[in-house]
Amino acid sequence: ILFRKLIRTSRIIRITIKMKITVDARGLLESHNSGISEYTLNILKEWAKIFGPSRHVTLFSSGSKAAPLTSLSFPVIHKRWPNKLLNLAQFTGLKPLDRLTQTSAYWLPNLNFFQTRKPYAVTVHDLSFEIYPEFFSPKMRLWHKTLKLRQLISQASQVIAVSQNTKDDLINLYQIKPEKISVIHSGVSEEFFRPVSQEYLKILNHKYNLPEKFILFLGTVEPRKNLEGLIEAFELFKRRAGPRMAGVQLVIAGRLGWLYQSVLKTAQPLNSHIKFINYVPAEDRAGIYQLASLFVYPSFYEGFGFPPLE
Repeated sequence: ILFRKLIRTSRIIRITIKMKITVDARGLLESHNSGISEYTLNILKEWAKIFGPSRHVTLFSSGSKAAPLTSLSFPVIHKRWPNKLLNLAQFTGLKPLDRLTQTSAYWLPNLNFFQTRKPYAVTVHDLSFEIYPEFFSPKMRLWHKTLKLRQLISQASQVIAVSQNTKDDLINLYQIKPEKISVIHSGVSEEFFRPVSQEYLKILNHKYNLPEKFILFLGTVEPRKNLEGLIEAFELFKRRAGPRMAGVQLVIAGRLGWLYQSVLKTAQPLNSHIKFINYVPAEDRAGIYQLASLFVYPSFYEGFGFPPLE
């Protein structure tokens, strides 16, 4: 959308063809892909289909690992600097990325430490840290504060919001001009459009040791997801339903996030009826959804929320 707005004359078309875009790919170096890193990865895969092995798109990353980015067809600029050192440099106003990348523009798929003299677009997934700060640890609240997010977003050439809800939050909380924000809804990977065979469902059942009948929650185990409320509701359901629902269990799928200890404590009295199966990769999730009797997603707040769409 940003580039479509630019292509209005033949002169600008020639400039756009020569444009080099650098993507902040630091979020792709996590051990397990989150919703945001999957969002970034799937967009880059689609760009690879469009551009091929193009020099118009470059990926930037830093830290000790670079391997996950080599599967994409774009050039990678990777610096083995500790991310904390790079973040500190940018926090103090330095702009090392401009010297390293020689780019025309940047795209930030997520909020991060970032300083540049070049134009950039930034995707904002949600502002939950502003609306529900109590759902975050003191360390995370400090991290969000040091990012200088209001400045980062307001100085962007274009802001991408993943939902109308997030756009409304940007306008109401940060006073970003509505015309500067484009709502581009997120999508899901191709795995969710393929039928899952009965044979593979049996493999998944064995792999995760799933009960015959279960209610499923899938997402990061953190306070914002309202899992304590879900567990209390499940306990009430078991008590009222009686023997006919005795075999139904609650399966909580997703990595342990922050402030998860109270969730595990709430689940203890029902340990025999609640199963935590940790992170589930994208290629397994379609089958897990299919095996479930019921899917629940009782979050207090979401900017978008991938699992219901999946």
